[in-house]
Amino acid sequence: MVTLRSKRLVYQTALFFSLATLIFVALRTSVAQGLLFKFKTSHTIIDQDNKENQEVRHPKYKPTPTYTPPPIADPFPALATSTPPPIPSYNKPEEDGWKKMGLPIAPPLVIGFTRSWPMLLQTVVSYITAGWPPEQIYVVENTGMQQANARGQLSLQHPWFLDHAALKKLGVTVIQTPVLLTFAQLQNFYLSVSYAREWPYYFWSHMDVLALSHEDGFENLTPRAGDPGYKSLYTLCLEELNRS
Repeated sequence: MVTLRSKRLVYQTALFFSLATLIFVALRTSVAQGLLFKFKTSHTIIDQDNKENQEVRHPKYKPTPTYTPPPIADPFPALATSTPPPIPSYNKPEEDGWKKMGLPIAPPLVIGFTRSWPMLLQTVVSYITAGWPPEQIYVVENTGMQQANARGQLSLQHPWFLDHAALKKLGVTVIQTPVLLTFAQLQNFYLSVSYAREWPYYFWSHMDVLALSHEDGFENLTPRAGDPGYKSLYTLCLEELNRS
């Protein structure tokens, strides 16, 4: 009886461990499959999110124009064959007027240029017409075109075209940046030029403005052009610089 009971106990123990092993394997497989399913599901969601984000970030391009823009015309053709026209007599700057204001140097005007030659030319001519001496105007070519404009290798249709010869004919000086600069870098370049040329001050302007003197007069500032005491834009800038 003892032997039989012992055998029965061994069989029961073996059966118990066999069932326990099967249950453990089944549970382990189930957990593994669950984790695998969760992993696949999460990655599917991530892939979907990435796909949606990519769709959101995808740039929207403007439709291709159906028209051909007209070619850019020379904005000042007479400048190529003749001298610049005289400025109005009432805006003509007084010779060495800056010295009479007690200023150490003639005030430079710096104009940065990147693109659109017709716009820049309009700005430069407007300052000259408003009385600013052209020899005190400096156009900073910030096109990144290296020596292409200086050598006349770009055409008027090129967005970064700059006519060095035309500016020289107007009496304006051109300064070139070594590379294409950002707006902040360009401001630092102006400072660098002022140190190199020993300018204690300078004015600077955007290249898309139209400078006008108060030719119709301005209350408490200047009478009308031609009347006694009239002050051009340049004269007003000298006075303000003297006060500053």
